Amino acid sequence: MKGLNGDHERLTQEAAVRLAELERPDRPPTADGLAEPNLEQADPRLWRQLFLSARTPRVQLTLLQQFGFNDRELLWALPGLSGRTLRRWRSSGDSTEPPAARREQIDDVRAIVGLLLSDGSFDNQVIVAWLTARQEDLELMRPLEAIGEGRFREVLRAAERFISPARPIDAKG
Repeated sequence: MKGLNGDHERLTQEAAVRLAELERPDRPPTADGLAEPNLEQADPRLWRQLFLSARTPRVQLTLLQQFGFNDRELLWALPGLSGRTLRRWRSSGDSTEPPAARREQIDDVRAIVGLLLSDGSFDNQVIVAWLTARQEDLELMRPLEAIGEGRFREVLRAAERFISPARPIDAKG
C-alpha cells in the first residue's frame, strides 16, 4: 500500500510542477504553439492528474493540444469560434479569458478526457480517436461536436459505456 501512495504522491508532485510551468504568465510560446515541456508520451496517470488539476482555459487548451487534438478537432467542441481566437486563448501572452459558455465547453472536453484516462486502458491516440470519430451512441455524431451542441451528459454516458461495454451473456449461465 505504501508503494501505491508513494507513486500517487510522485505523480501529484510531477503534475504540480508541470502545471506551474504551463501557468507561468511569462512562458514563451514555442514555434509550434506547444508549451514546454512536451508531454506527448507521458504516463496516462500523469495525464489524468494534469487534466484533473488544470483549471484555467489556457492551460486546459494547451494540455488538450499536447494530448493530441489539433485545432480543427477542438473547434468542433467550440462551434463558431475561429482558429485565430482559439490560438489567442491558448497563448501565454494574452490575458483574454473566454466567455463563460466557452470555458464550460473547454472544461467539458477536459472532463471527458479525464474520465477516459481514469480507466487506464486507453492511450492518447485511442482517446483522441474516440472523441473525433462518429459514435453510434450519439446518433453518429462526433463526441466533440455533441459537446459543442451542449450535449455533455450524453457524451458522458457514451464515454462511460465505452469504458465499460456491456458484457455478452454467457450461454452457459
